[in-house]
Amino acid sequence: MYGYTATDAKGNCPRAPGTTVSPRDFQGTQREERGEGDRPGQVVGAFEEPATRQRKERTACRGAEPSRLLGHVVVGLATESLRPTRRRQRYSRVWMGHFFAPERHDAGDFVLRSYEEGDGAALLAANLESYEHLRAWMPWATPDQTLDDAEILVRRFRAKYLLNEDFVVGAFSPDGQRLLAGTGFHLREGPLASGCAEIGMFVRASEAGRGLGTRILTAMLRWGFTEWPWQRLSWRCDNRNEPSLRIAQKCGLRLEGTARGQAAEVGAGRRDTACYALTRPDWQQQHS
Repeated sequence: MYGYTATDAKGNCPRAPGTTVSPRDFQGTQREERGEGDRPGQVVGAFEEPATRQRKERTACRGAEPSRLLGHVVVGLATESLRPTRRRQRYSRVWMGHFFAPERHDAGDFVLRSYEEGDGAALLAANLESYEHLRAWMPWATPDQTLDDAEILVRRFRAKYLLNEDFVVGAFSPDGQRLLAGTGFHLREGPLASGCAEIGMFVRASEAGRGLGTRILTAMLRWGFTEWPWQRLSWRCDNRNEPSLRIAQKCGLRLEGTARGQAAEVGAGRRDTACYALTRPDWQQQHS
């Protein structure tokens, strides 16, 4: 989970006495968060035991002047200043062992977001319309999906998203009513802690051929390297799938090689898989 350091009304982060930080508490944290000169064994408010933090908050609030409490709100076990100071916004998030995935990215003509309860109808409409368009490449494409099947699927997507097991994303129209494409960050190269994910995508048949796939992959790369912890994002496709090859090339991904003779995902036989990828430094250099 993420922890929040206690801040006063000016956004300062005073060290709270009484709590010792072990070396493993610093894993995954930024240097700026723990403050210049902090070392394992020092006292840092962000890592207080919950019971200690609660007790201090109750003590601090007891007898305080009302004007001193207006700038704070209790969130879980932490007190966070409501005043939007630069320091608090930049450094108050601390890695504490659980990752809360970003939920939404507005790309202008479409919105990238996690599937939600009730999105089954939108997914069903896109899948049935696109069956002939997708069946050569997507093993999950089926012509007889029902509304219940689709709703079960989106709820499973949502559960895995919250559990950090898989991050399936829909590209929806700005009003949220129409599913234009499906995409996501898939943990096929290792666990979340590896910082690696594979981007997958399908585009609705009626939206294909308009450059939407390129715009979605561009948005996924921007989102992934700015709001997610990804250090490497990959893209794999059948070497015969020319639209997917063109999308990867247009978005600046680098061809790392071809995995030859892999088992075909659809039907019998074998396929050659083109393997593209982009690292965070690559992306930053492209956009500097």
